[in-house]
Amino acid sequence: MMFVPLSTLLIHPYAIPRPISRRMVNWTHVLGTYLPLLLTIGVFLLIGLVIWQVVHDIVEQAGDSSVQFSLDTVYLVLDAVKDLFARVVDQITNLRKEALFSP
Repeated sequence: MMFVPLSTLLIHPYAIPRPISRRMVNWTHVLGTYLPLLLTIGVFLLIGLVIWQVVHDIVEQAGDSSVQFSLDTVYLVLDAVKDLFARVVDQITNLRKEALFSP
């Protein structure tokens, strides 16, 4: 007859370690849950950076004089951003596959 220690017979169910497969995190579920939020934040962040860069360029072009932000200045910034996005969309739509890898 084989001797079994009494301590192994008195183990409670909560003391048994769970298998590794039950402890693993389903990262595809985590990514799928938070990806829409991260993409939305990223898009707004990029748009904000573009607007900030346009404002920065307008202030630099004005020189030493202080730029008064009025409604005309806001229209100027929005027009510059619109032209920038229109130029990018135009370049993307006119992109040919053979020109993609040419030097």
